[in-house]
Amino acid sequence: MHPTSFLKMQNGTYTDTVDKKEINNLKTLIESVKSKNVHITSFSKLAGNRIEYEPIREIRLITPS
Repeated sequence: MHPTSFLKMQNGTYTDTVDKKEINNLKTLIESVKSKNVHITSFSKLAGNRIEYEPIREIRLITPS
């Protein structure tokens, strides 16, 4: 989700006006998910609980013989 997802568009350009319909759609979605006892978190929190991988040190191009 991006903040611009909640702005009104006019002539293909985002305005500085909040689209209340989109806010209400999000609210309804969140309430529906929570009513099913599903935990909502941010991607950064989710990723922070993952195993850290070693950085890629070398990339090899493999070409068919």
